[in-house]
Amino acid sequence: MRLPLSPEGDSPRLTTFMDYQLSHQLEYPAPALDQRRRALLIVEDPMAQNTLCSILAANGYMAQRSDSAKAGLALYQTWQPDIILLDVQMPPIGGSGETFLTAYSKLPGIHPRVIILNGSLEAPSVAEWLDKPFEARWLLRLIKRLLENVY
Repeated sequence: MRLPLSPEGDSPRLTTFMDYQLSHQLEYPAPALDQRRRALLIVEDPMAQNTLCSILAANGYMAQRSDSAKAGLALYQTWQPDIILLDVQMPPIGGSGETFLTAYSKLPGIHPRVIILNGSLEAPSVAEWLDKPFEARWLLRLIKRLLENVY
């Protein structure tokens, strides 16, 4: 499934599914509730958050969302996700993607892998990146591969 461009046409953005049934999004069998992996989304666009949460939930992941680096960092520390999806092209209000990665790398302990959405940055915690728009199956396969090859 290819996620469409924004109505403005100026930049690719994730949007909600208009005609797509969530039942068709299932890429892998969903695990039992007590075995669900946690994904933290740090994406400022509410439509992109909703779309990504729908994709992840339909495929057995629990997802929490944040619209800024500052809020995302606080949520990371309290919720302890297994993987982080980060939009690096967020407005600087509340902290950009780079701001998040800088603060995140200074935290003690082992860090979950980060997938950069819509751009690329070099940082030790960044495992992969995807440019928007992308197919949901690409994201799901990438997450599955990264979680299977833990650290």
